[in-house]
Amino acid sequence: MTSRRTNSNANPVGISSRQDLFQPTSRINNTITTNRNNNNNYNDNNNDQQIDYDLQTDKNSPLQLERLIGYSGNFTNTVVSSTVDDSQFFRSLGCLVSVESLSDSTSQFFFRGHDMNVSALCVSPSGRLVVSGQVGTGHYKGFAAPAFVWDVRSGRRISVLRGLTVSVNRLAFSHDEQYICGCGEDSQLYIWETLSSEVVYSHRLPSPVSALSWIYTDSQPANNGSVQYELVLGYGNGLYKCILSYDATRVQWSARYIAYTQPPSASLVRTFTAVAVSPDSASVFVGTTAGEMLVFRRDSGVFRASISTCAHGVQSLLVDSNGDVICGGGDGTIRRLSGFDMQWKIVAEGRVDGAVRSLSLTANGLELIVCSSIGSLYRCMYKNLIHTVITSSPTNPVTCICFTNDSNSNTTSSPYFATGSVNGEIRIFDLTDCACLAITTIAKAGAIRSLAFIKNQSIVSGFDDGTIRCHDSSLTRQLWVIPSSHRDGVSSLFIHISNNIECLVSGGADGAVRVWKLSSREMLTQYTEHKKRVARVLIDVSQHNIVHSAGADGTIVSFDIKSGRRIVSHILKEGVIHDLTQRRDHERELVTVDSLGRIMQWDIDYANSVSMQQDSSTSPLRSCEISPTGRYMAIGGDDSQVKIIDAESNQIIAVGVAHSEKIISVKWTPDERQLVACSSDNCLSIWNFYLGGQLVS
Repeated sequence: MTSRRTNSNANPVGISSRQDLFQPTSRINNTITTNRNNNNNYNDNNNDQQIDYDLQTDKNSPLQLERLIGYSGNFTNTVVSSTVDDSQFFRSLGCLVSVESLSDSTSQFFFRGHDMNVSALCVSPSGRLVVSGQVGTGHYKGFAAPAFVWDVRSGRRISVLRGLTVSVNRLAFSHDEQYICGCGEDSQLYIWETLSSEVVYSHRLPSPVSALSWIYTDSQPANNGSVQYELVLGYGNGLYKCILSYDATRVQWSARYIAYTQPPSASLVRTFTAVAVSPDSASVFVGTTAGEMLVFRRDSGVFRASISTCAHGVQSLLVDSNGDVICGGGDGTIRRLSGFDMQWKIVAEGRVDGAVRSLSLTANGLELIVCSSIGSLYRCMYKNLIHTVITSSPTNPVTCICFTNDSNSNTTSSPYFATGSVNGEIRIFDLTDCACLAITTIAKAGAIRSLAFIKNQSIVSGFDDGTIRCHDSSLTRQLWVIPSSHRDGVSSLFIHISNNIECLVSGGADGAVRVWKLSSREMLTQYTEHKKRVARVLIDVSQHNIVHSAGADGTIVSFDIKSGRRIVSHILKEGVIHDLTQRRDHERELVTVDSLGRIMQWDIDYANSVSMQQDSSTSPLRSCEISPTGRYMAIGGDDSQVKIIDAESNQIIAVGVAHSEKIISVKWTPDERQLVACSSDNCLSIWNFYLGGQLVS
């Protein structure tokens, strides 16, 4: 065995000097609404970093976050159970940490503070603390990737752990919760004091750590005042014992790295993916990319056994209180192994769809919470590994949203909405409980750019391959298809059904706008006024024979489909138009948002814009939509915020923050009481709007 010693008397590499890193903005209510136990001795060393538990930046705001849906599948072990509450678990949703319950699928609260996707998550042994780390921020220099420590009971952020960059890969609490170890994609290893967030040790390793665990040992001070902890680390192709000790005479921490004996590998190259320690701390269990579970003696570091458990690598691994090992594989298999030393057997086996990304055992030890790469969250019985689906979420960015019960429907409620993704996946959700009711994926068709319901009975989708497809509401049957409707792909769809006309309007990446008879899919007319991709098509809210379209070339065209002629063409002199909507009041002006962050209004009787409003962020705006009553407009863009504007005064009346990347689309529910936004961070946010639904005369 080899050994080397390093000390931590030098300044840690990569520590950020920004004292204001991720400070809450002035919009965030700094009042903690939950009373805390007087015996709680946690100290907030950043007095201005108190974060509200359920993400409401302003309790008086008419826009409140109701639900967040989504899962990237890019990070392992980002779904973890509470160690004290049998039903509580935590998971990463974009830049938020969601606190959820197995007993109530609609219960969801949030820890807010990260500005990029959460990449690592860990719960303390007592269940009182949670630590979360993120991908390196793109908003400041240096790609700093801080970790935040949260008090579970109050939801208060109690400390910020700085030093790592690029991305936080692994986080772990010591058994006494005095220290937190974090490892990053920058190959740095940091150990912080939990409450003060002081760095007690740092070291740059040869490669990023892929497996990390503390080992329970007697950490009581010796007679000479020295304290010793032990960790097991997997990085590169090796597994190492890290003995962390504090020398009272030298007043500093130091570490020794001792390599575990490696098993014979011949030409096999192993990378360690997960590690767990037996309850008696006698054995160390390690998962590898080869699909094995390796067993080592902790005291001697000697390799003991190799057990093949799955294909495509062990993605997650844990040990229960009885010493049984549960492995989750890249092929979706979950196996529970029982044994000791060199003798192991599989006592239970199950399989989920997709690769297992996270495994976590509930506090009572009766159930497992399993998350797969396809976005499904499972509740799995520990004894026989029989599972049921809790939720199902998109794992790719959602590009478009549409609701049932639009203005063409005679019903008054809208419990369902559909989403389309960049991987050609269509999902239908129940708005009441956000359950995914149906899924279908069209392989090799490219991204879905637009969706529209037909009388709430079928759904039409436009794809990058230029095809328009129609499915029934259960997504089990394709009803019809229009192949090669646009040369370079379909970019926008709009369906209008009335007593006089039933038509489908499509816009394409080739700049063409085509009108189709809905019953026979016969093309009625077309125009090719745009030179670039058509961003949006819609039919006028009052004169149903007029089609409006906006293109990436900066032109807005109004076309009469009865006479077959252009009525007016507006030209944007600079910038790229991203979306188009129409007011329902005043002169029924068209409204566009563009790459320069401008909101512009256009009247059909005038060539130039009649109004221009600059968004305060000056970043590109991607989506806009007038509410069903016409009183409000929702916008979203690259600043990751959902904003509500009063259509009469053009003033922003509410701002919602829940995403880490740009907003792609925002849509109102037909009753105007909610809206849904989708983002590049793979998440859907559902917002309650308490001023909506009030009819105007």
